[in-house]
Amino acid sequence: MINIANADKYFTVKDNKVFALNNISLNIEAAKIVGIIGHSGAGKSTLLRLMNGLEKADAGQVEVLGQSIQDASSTQLRDLRKQISMIFQHFNLLKTKTVFDNIAFPLRLDGQLNKKQIQERVEALGAQVGLTAHLQKYPKQLSGGQKQRVGIARALANSPKILLCDEATSALDPITTHEILNLLLQINRDLGITVVLITHEIDVIRRICDDVVVLEKGQIAEQGAVDQVLLHPVHPISRSLILEQTDIDEQHLLPQSTLMRVTAIGELAQRPAYEMLAQKIQVNYQILHSKVERTKTSLYSQSILALQGQGMQCFIQQLEQLGAHVEVIQDSAHQITEAA
Repeated sequence: MINIANADKYFTVKDNKVFALNNISLNIEAAKIVGIIGHSGAGKSTLLRLMNGLEKADAGQVEVLGQSIQDASSTQLRDLRKQISMIFQHFNLLKTKTVFDNIAFPLRLDGQLNKKQIQERVEALGAQVGLTAHLQKYPKQLSGGQKQRVGIARALANSPKILLCDEATSALDPITTHEILNLLLQINRDLGITVVLITHEIDVIRRICDDVVVLEKGQIAEQGAVDQVLLHPVHPISRSLILEQTDIDEQHLLPQSTLMRVTAIGELAQRPAYEMLAQKIQVNYQILHSKVERTKTSLYSQSILALQGQGMQCFIQQLEQLGAHVEVIQDSAHQITEAA
């Protein structure tokens, strides 16, 4: 579907090459939802522009739907872009056009459908994204979430195979973000469209993505299935994005205790075995923080525990045998370790 091999993209600034992307290799399979995450300036938007041919790599290969971007003619790129649609952070709607006309715009531009067919297509898309009652309104009459629904309907107008989302929810409130993510997930399931989204929010990745790519300074720091990367983040930038940062109330902490972060997926996240193991091994434990989230395929949890007693290593080993990932973040002398 999308294959990128050893791709570089640089810009020349005062006769010096400044790399936006360096040695990027990535394979995105059909019908997957893939999240690309990283801090500002990591290269996320540039990578997205390579995928639709708005930028061409200076080295390496970028192939989309079997077409080499580097070797494509202007006509081939134009045809390819009909199969690749974009959803933008700030909606990019035509302010003087109605919702109907915004959705119809790419259909009229393409010129393949007559007036009646366009009418039917727009009405079907409006119903699909929940805008049936708003087709004759103008963008200024809509909420942020409704504007993004218009953007999604417009992106779907020509039945693309790939949907590229550029920070599609970062301008929305949490409730609306949840609704838009659910809509993208439903579109992926119903239509089998491949979705690639860039974001700086791990919650977006956690909720709907199958795979995640972590970018740092123009390079891939880490990539893989979402559950695997959440459970075992390896690179420091992945850990900073994924691991919960929690203030510890040391006033009520068990004396001479060791603090640890426990990450779990699936059954162990839903029914943690802390009490059973603590009684079995005869250690004292204290839950300082716990958060349970749902990924696209399973439950996911992070907990901060304080542990006191001689059986701490046995406690950790048995949790790991159950499938948890355990990190000591503060030893019994209350020295923060590098794992924090």
